[in-house]
Amino acid sequence: MQNPWRAEDLGGAAPKTTAGRASHGPPCSDYRRHVQQVSSAETRHRSLPSVPPRLSGLVALTKPRIIELLLITTVPAMFVASRSVPSFRLVAMTVIGGTFAAGGANAFNMFYDRDIDAVMDRTRRRPLVSGAVSPSDALVLSVGLEVSAF
Repeated sequence: MQNPWRAEDLGGAAPKTTAGRASHGPPCSDYRRHVQQVSSAETRHRSLPSVPPRLSGLVALTKPRIIELLLITTVPAMFVASRSVPSFRLVAMTVIGGTFAAGGANAFNMFYDRDIDAVMDRTRRRPLVSGAVSPSDALVLSVGLEVSAF
């Protein structure tokens, strides 16, 4: 596997040597650019050919990866807190309600920050900025998910 931190791979110059030792790591700006590309959900997000762009955009507004992290910590905590196996109904309702509440909050956050997202390199491909989803659709989705969470 190729080393992702080599400066020449990131478009920079080859590492300089100092007294026979190679300088480690890329220049700071190249590193930041690489981290932004790797960490950007929008860069990793790929629409499936059979899924309409609008639907894909609405799902992206909810930030499913963040919701997954929330649920990964919530469900085990329920087992620990109950000191036994919680009822399936309780776990299911918590997972569904938590998914809707977090998805609605994430969608509202993207709605609220859409002007800032347009000027940042890392966020400029988000669904509201790119036009895949209209601001009114994002707001309706946000409110609908929050109401459904209860």
